[in-house]
Amino acid sequence: MREGYWINYRVGRVDLIDEHQLWVRRPGHAARLGIPQEAVAEFTRFDPATDRDEFLRFLMGRAPVMRVRGHGASVTFEFISTCGWQAPLDAIASFLADKAGPRLGLNIVDLGVPAVIAMDCARFIDVFSAGGAMAVAQAAVRIPEARTMPRHQAGSPAACFDQIPVNAA
Repeated sequence: MREGYWINYRVGRVDLIDEHQLWVRRPGHAARLGIPQEAVAEFTRFDPATDRDEFLRFLMGRAPVMRVRGHGASVTFEFISTCGWQAPLDAIASFLADKAGPRLGLNIVDLGVPAVIAMDCARFIDVFSAGGAMAVAQAAVRIPEARTMPRHQAGSPAACFDQIPVNAA
């Protein structure tokens, strides 16, 4: 798998994309993905040439969206959890059932905690099916703050994404 995707894990929307930042900045895409209009209004604060990582973290902190990128033999899922891991992991399980084989390597990264889960698809499905998000969370490795991407500082993430109105069409 080499494709990239945005997933809105609140509504289950999956969008195949070319490049995460460029795709979401195109007219209509942010609303379709479910990014709140208040966050869209702040897009201009981020320079596309220099603020890409900060912009992507900003989006993940403001909406229930997950960045997905295939790397051939593995795929990485990145999100910022504000209300637990159940909804993001449900979306990952659904995505994998549709698009992945059992040996595909997974890197699941919660940039908010920060934590990483690394296992293959078959193991994830087994653990998730048997014990849900809590069982998968127990497999997570907490990463020292110094080794993670810097956290987004401008504005605070939504308290809980199910309190955000859904814009997704």
